[in-house]
Amino acid sequence: MNEEIINLTAKTLHIHKDQVKAVLNLLSEGATVPFIARYRKEVTGALNEDQIRAIAKENKKMMKQLSGMMGGKGRRGFKMPFGF
Repeated sequence: MNEEIINLTAKTLHIHKDQVKAVLNLLSEGATVPFIARYRKEVTGALNEDQIRAIAKENKKMMKQLSGMMGGKGRRGFKMPFGF
C-alpha cells in the first residue's frame, strides 16, 4: 500500500490516515462497503458508508493518476492494486 496515497486521501477527506488504511485493507480483502460500515466499526473508527465509499473513490482516482504518471505500472513494474 502506498503511504503517500493514504496520506493524501486522509488529508483530502479529513479522515485519519489509520482509518483510511483500515478501510483499504478491508476492501483489498474483499469486504463490501455495507459489511465494513456495519460490522467493522471498531476497525474503521465508526466510519459510515458514505465515508467508506469516498475513501475507495479517492483511492481509485489517485491510483489511476499515479498509474498514468508511471505508464500504467507501479514503481517496481507491477500493476497497481485496488481496482475498485
